[in-house]
Amino acid sequence: MGNPLDELAGAVRTPAGQPFVRQGRIFALTNSERALHALNYQVGSPTLPFAGLVLTAPPGRPVGSVARAQLAA
Repeated sequence: MGNPLDELAGAVRTPAGQPFVRQGRIFALTNSERALHALNYQVGSPTLPFAGLVLTAPPGRPVGSVARAQLAA
């Protein structure tokens, strides 16, 4: 599995490269832990930033706590 931010950047570049897509109008709709990846992507000054974020059910605790709980399960 690759770096989630690299994968997300590739996922944004794919539609952005289409002639019928306006690059400044790409939004992210994420769920759960993916919300953290979308936030990290956006605050990292990407070449193609999102026009907006829709974060559904982002984790309510630090990612380290989430990872430890998942590993313990």
